[in-house]
Amino acid sequence: MSTASSLCSSTQINGFGGGLGVLRTHVSQPKTLSFTRRRISTVVKATSRVDKFSKSDIIVSPSILSANFAKLGEQVKAVEVAGCDWIHVDVMDGRFVPNITIGPLVVDALRPVTDLPLDVHL
Repeated sequence: MSTASSLCSSTQINGFGGGLGVLRTHVSQPKTLSFTRRRISTVVKATSRVDKFSKSDIIVSPSILSANFAKLGEQVKAVEVAGCDWIHVDVMDGRFVPNITIGPLVVDALRPVTDLPLDVHL
C-alpha cells in the first residue's frame, strides 16, 4: 500500500436510483513532516517570545480596541497584571476598512509599557 493511499479515504453517497452522487474525500494530516535537500538537512528552532507562549493550549489575548485611549498604558499594565498572555491590537488604517483606530505610532508607544507579545493585525 502506498503512503498516499493510506492517508486518504473516500465516501460516496448515492441518491435516488443512483442519479445523485456526492463524492467526499477525506485526507488525514501527516504525523511528521521532514524535508531533505541534496544531503542538507535543515532544522528550524523558534526562539522568540511568541514561541514560548505558543506552547500552551489556550492563549488569552484581550483586545485594546475597547480600552480607554486616555489611559491606554495603565489599562495595558492592568491586563498584564491580570495574567493575560498577549495584547491584541486591531490596526485599522482606513485603507482596508473605512474605520481608523490604532496605528504604528501607538504600537511603538506600547512596546516600552509591556513585555508581553503584541498580537497585531490589519
